[in-house]
Amino acid sequence: MRRAHVCVALVGRGQRRIKLSTTRYAVYACPRREHPLTALAEAWLGYSAWSGTDIDPCGVEGVERDQRDAFTRSARKYGFHATLKAPFRLAEGKTEADLIKAVERFAVSQGPASIEALVAKQMAGFSALVPRDQSSALETLAGAAVEAFEPYRAPLSDADMERRLASPLSQKQIKLLVQWGYPYVFEEFRFHFTLGGGVSEEAHAALHAAALRHFSSQIGAPFDVDHIALYKQDHGDGTFRIIFDAALKNITVASRLPKTFTVTA
Repeated sequence: MRRAHVCVALVGRGQRRIKLSTTRYAVYACPRREHPLTALAEAWLGYSAWSGTDIDPCGVEGVERDQRDAFTRSARKYGFHATLKAPFRLAEGKTEADLIKAVERFAVSQGPASIEALVAKQMAGFSALVPRDQSSALETLAGAAVEAFEPYRAPLSDADMERRLASPLSQKQIKLLVQWGYPYVFEEFRFHFTLGGGVSEEAHAALHAAALRHFSSQIGAPFDVDHIALYKQDHGDGTFRIIFDAALKNITVASRLPKTFTVTA
């Protein structure tokens, strides 16, 4: 499928959706509020998604403040997180209260996933904390979240589609983008906590080294993905904040979220 054709196919739906709301939601994995990683991440980003407020960022030895601010700008906007269901606008007929209930039901239906060790990695244009080893439990959790919250997602707007297509995507990723609103799901999924990016290679190397020092107490340590949260962005230029959080409990419940679609090749 050619990218131009993808954009044209969504013109009518995207324009109609933008008129309804610019508020977006996302379902993310995150450390608990009291976890040591939360305090480290908030000090690094200069923002707390738990309180929805800016905080004084920690100093970074050997790195200028404006460089660090540029490096963390995008990550700060989203708050510290690992994506399960990427940001979306609510589908017509769905409410925030509906979505909160869905997150609560999902949390009690899913079990935690253990990471043997977190490591810091320089990826394509950004740095992140990632599992040292691949985890099928994490992939299962993320895939379940993509499907479970799909009924609550409005179609992508034209602007969102164009923004996504501005990045180099494979044909498979474009297909996933059209079907699920995000190109990095299922077999394209990689669990990660973004630390920053979007700077020159030289600055990136220095800031990645600074991140290694800052997060040294958590790098190499195990981490349990046992908590999820619903993040909310009130408008397109705003930051995301946590409005609801829940522990993953793996309790069988009578009311489960509906199955939706399956990925086709």
